[in-house]
Amino acid sequence: MRVSSQANLVAPAPLLPVTADRGQSIGEGLLQEQAAIRAMELGFPSVAVGILRAELTEQPAELTQRRNRLAILLATALLDDDLATEAEEALRLFVGLPTPPYRLRAAMTAIRLRRFDVARVELSAVRVDELEPSERGWYYFAEGQLAAVAGEFSRSGPLFDQALGTATTELQRARFTLAREEIRLLASDFSEGQLAGLRSLLERNPGRSTGYEAASLLALTLNGLGRRTEAIETLRRQLQALPQERLAIADEWYLLLGLIAGANDAIGRNALGQLLDHSKDREKQRVALMVLARGAPPALFRAELNRLIEAPTPHPVLEDLLIQRAEIHLQAKSYAEAERDVERMLEMFPGSRLKPQALSIRVRAAWETLRYRRAADYATQTRAALAPTQVQVGAELGVLVAEAYFRAADFRLAADAYAAALNQVPVGVPAGDLIFQRVLSEIESAQADPTRLLVAAGLLDEASLNPRLDVTNRWQAEWNLARAMQVAGPESRRIAFERIERLLGSTNDATSSSPELPDDLKVRMAWLRARLSLEVGQPERTLTLVDQLVATLPAIDPRLRSDIASTSRLLQADAYFELPGREVEGLDILRKLRSDFPQSDAAVYSFIKEADFAADQNRFVDAQSLLVKLADDFGKHTYAPFALYLAAVNAERRGQDTFYRDANRLIERLIRDYPRSELVFYARLKQGDLLRRLNEFPFAQQAYEELINAFPKHPDVLYAHLARAACHNAQAGAGAAGPGQLTGHAEIALGIYERLVDQADAPTDIRIEAGYNLGLLLSRRGKEEGRKRAELVWWQQVITPFLLDSVQEAKLSGSAKGRYWMSRALLGLGDLFESQMKLDQAIDTYSLLLNKGLPGSSLAKARLARLGVQR
Repeated sequence: MRVSSQANLVAPAPLLPVTADRGQSIGEGLLQEQAAIRAMELGFPSVAVGILRAELTEQPAELTQRRNRLAILLATALLDDDLATEAEEALRLFVGLPTPPYRLRAAMTAIRLRRFDVARVELSAVRVDELEPSERGWYYFAEGQLAAVAGEFSRSGPLFDQALGTATTELQRARFTLAREEIRLLASDFSEGQLAGLRSLLERNPGRSTGYEAASLLALTLNGLGRRTEAIETLRRQLQALPQERLAIADEWYLLLGLIAGANDAIGRNALGQLLDHSKDREKQRVALMVLARGAPPALFRAELNRLIEAPTPHPVLEDLLIQRAEIHLQAKSYAEAERDVERMLEMFPGSRLKPQALSIRVRAAWETLRYRRAADYATQTRAALAPTQVQVGAELGVLVAEAYFRAADFRLAADAYAAALNQVPVGVPAGDLIFQRVLSEIESAQADPTRLLVAAGLLDEASLNPRLDVTNRWQAEWNLARAMQVAGPESRRIAFERIERLLGSTNDATSSSPELPDDLKVRMAWLRARLSLEVGQPERTLTLVDQLVATLPAIDPRLRSDIASTSRLLQADAYFELPGREVEGLDILRKLRSDFPQSDAAVYSFIKEADFAADQNRFVDAQSLLVKLADDFGKHTYAPFALYLAAVNAERRGQDTFYRDANRLIERLIRDYPRSELVFYARLKQGDLLRRLNEFPFAQQAYEELINAFPKHPDVLYAHLARAACHNAQAGAGAAGPGQLTGHAEIALGIYERLVDQADAPTDIRIEAGYNLGLLLSRRGKEEGRKRAELVWWQQVITPFLLDSVQEAKLSGSAKGRYWMSRALLGLGDLFESQMKLDQAIDTYSLLLNKGLPGSSLAKARLARLGVQR
């Protein structure tokens, strides 16, 4: 338990941070992209701009395709936010030959900047069928704008209608309607000479369609000439005189008034509010909502949403209102409120056209609250709700599903999801990254099923023939596979070593094979090959490979070069220690390492390495001195608390009370100097053990109780409970107890042992040890009742579930402590049978110990011989 718990405190490997910096994860980036797109759809372009600018800073320069997509989206958001000059700057971030989506944004930007000739050139290079379905409406819209500018109104009207007709969602249709209204404000040529004619036309046609159109044009012209206040007053006067039955005209003027006055102005907000309260035109209500979202002060917009949503009569566009409010909650990280609005919307409108947006809010809320399985489920639902034309979004959601499963540690599902995502790779996502993640998922799944490592190896061999797998991802996958095989057992280590040997070749220059591979990855793989050669029992080969590696180190990052050179010395020392008669050479290497690289991690670890060698020769004093020197000289290093812990262990191994007290002082130093170290738990546990060795059971008991109170959720806290029971058990003779009764200490120990043996999630060795001691305590009661209970505990709660059950027996085979305590239970049960003259049962019990190959075979044979049975 205690040694395995220090898995992070192993010899330094310069290669642990081997995976190149990929910036943000694939799924995280796609989630942000979808959030930006949703923000644009719902009328929050400034929010989208912030998200996309941040995303661009996260992307490495070499991810050109991904950066290009983000640059195009950023330009789109800036155009939505009426920042055409900044949109032009965003398009300059695009690298490479212009694509149809780029040219479309360039044309739209040029139109906003009134560079119509440039816009015509850009649009003429675009074929509409080259665009995604969601972008085709904007192509027709841009064509309509250019036609209107040229006075070709017979063409512009149908083109605008075509844009509306090709809208892929009602939200996009609302955006087109809004954009068309904004064109009326910005794109016409206005003059003072037009005003008199429009006023005359208005006066001559009161109550007629011509007069109403003249009123609209008059307001537009006044606004276009910079006379905004007059435009606003004109519309307000006309609205006051407008008959109530002219609802369509009222809607047009309220929208126009809202656009001219602006959502940040009380008059504009009131006009847009009139639309939301009284209009029968759902599309104009959505446009009004979008204008308010874009320009109204956030607090006032939230208050308006609350008013409309909570009105006694359900609002005609309630689903839009709920999604708007959910998005605001999401931006504020009020996840519960966001999900409540989404849930309400989906319950009230199960077939809503806004279902994809609603579910995507759920995806992000689940993701950001680390509920990754839930995020995967929501992403799957979102994908199913998409229109068939939303191919890119569907592909992105496929990647999100895969990464969500990966983050949730559902690695088998993640591997399958990455495989599916590779059938439809989103624009801007490198296919090589998805292949790497698929292989990595299989590698990670091997934690539960080691055979998956072979599946991962076969998958990687197959993927290496795929041109979509780039060389960096290929070799990083090889590294991860080899590292996983390295810790999976002897046979897997052998396979890993043979695989790297085959990949790198037998060249004397370990860094010269695979010339397309970056130097840092080459040396890392070469280092791992040397490490594995030692672990598969080829120390002579290790020495050769290390010499080759150090002699041929390329011009890589100086820090990595130093790490490789210093950790290679550790490998050399290990190899010499494995070769008979060459241990002194290994010690010389360690001392030279400390001289040549005095501040390196490898040099610090060399003290631990040399101490281990001394301890193996029973030179515990030397080992302890080396470890204390490490802690003295490198007190701020990660290895310092570990060195103190090991020093205490070596003091304990000297086996006398004086040295137990030395060990305790070292433990106290560790706890005092490194109170936040994860070793504090194990140090306190060791301290209790030392006090027990000193027969200071009350103090040991107190140490365990303090440990349990301080670390109630620690994964190894049950060992402290078991040790506490042992303290009470050791004090069981203290105090008076009647015949056949237990003392207070014994009763406490009994209760602890009973809980532990029945605790289903406790480690097997703990349950068996607790069961043995429970039976032993019961048998000490002396009466028949106590012996019967002990017999039941040993047979029914220890031997039957953990030795006679084939599944549990397989687990027991890997636990030395569990096997030891199982043997003690069998011997105790046999002794109990003998004391009751149940000799046949005693013979069967001792025979069972021998048949299962458990420790204590000589003692079992002696007892069988005493009973007249020879084995």
